[in-house]
Amino acid sequence: MSARTRRVASAAHVIAAELGRSGTAMGIAEALECAGLLMSPEVAAELARSRTVRAPESVAKLRALLASQRGEAS
Repeated sequence: MSARTRRVASAAHVIAAELGRSGTAMGIAEALECAGLLMSPEVAAELARSRTVRAPESVAKLRALLASQRGEAS
């Protein structure tokens, strides 16, 4: 499945779900924005990259925080 097909399928899923809720153009647009489907593929890729890069660092910080709260050595 191509990237374009995945984006279109994702948008269709979000639109169908929102039609069952509000059914308004504003509601659909808001749902698409919340799903991150209104950004360009380049911006979406950069966002995904930044989340991937930061995730291990964030997990290590969280583990250290939890360990310190438990009184354990990290």
